[in-house]
Amino acid sequence: AESSSKSASKAPPKVTTSEAEKTTAATEAPKTTTTKPATTTSAAKSADGIAREEALALSTEEKPSFGEFEWCYGQFGLVRDIPETGEQLTRSGSWVGSWKYLIIDTPQEDAETYIREIGNAEIGITGTEAMMVLDHYIYEMDGEMYDDSSTVDSVLSGEVTSGTVDVTGGERITINYFWKENGKEYALGDMVLQDGTEAYIALVR
Repeated sequence: AESSSKSASKAPPKVTTSEAEKTTAATEAPKTTTTKPATTTSAAKSADGIAREEALALSTEEKPSFGEFEWCYGQFGLVRDIPETGEQLTRSGSWVGSWKYLIIDTPQEDAETYIREIGNAEIGITGTEAMMVLDHYIYEMDGEMYDDSSTVDSVLSGEVTSGTVDVTGGERITINYFWKENGKEYALGDMVLQDGTEAYIALVR
C-alpha cells in the first residue's frame, strides 16, 4: 500500500556597516540551496516499481493443478489469514501479474455439494484502479472433473482500497491478503457469485 521534508535552511543575513562591506558580503556569502533531498514519496514510487518488477518475474501462465492448493486446507478448515511465517506484501505493485487461482463455493440450497474451480488470473493495477481477469480451466463437482477452458474469461474491474483489491463484473471478488513465503507468493479473498452464492478464492504463483 507519505510526506516530504526540506533539509535546506537559509543562513541569517550578515550585518555590515558600509557599502563596501555589503558588497563583499553579497559576493562572498555562500549561495543557499533549494534542492530537495529524495522525498519519501519518490522513494515509495521507486520501491513500488521494484515490487512490480519482482511480481512480474514471478508471474506464471502455467496451467494449475488442484494439488498446488493443498496449503488452503488448514487444521480448522480453509485458511483465511496470513500464516505466522508469511511476509505480508503491502505494496500494490507486488500484486500485479499472472497467478493461478482456486475458487471453492458451496451452493446455498445444498450444503453437502461443493464446486472447486482452478484457472489462471491476471491482476492489473494503475494507481487506485484495478482489473482482474479469470481464465477458466477445470472445475470439479462431486468428485467429477469437467473441462471449463471454453468458458469466456471473466473480466472484473474496481479499485484498490485499504490494502485490498475489490473488483466486480457479474461476480465480486475482494482479495484481502497478499504474502510471500519460501520463494512463493500467495493471496486470499472472498467472492460473491452472480446468484449470490458466497465463495472462497485463493491465488498462488
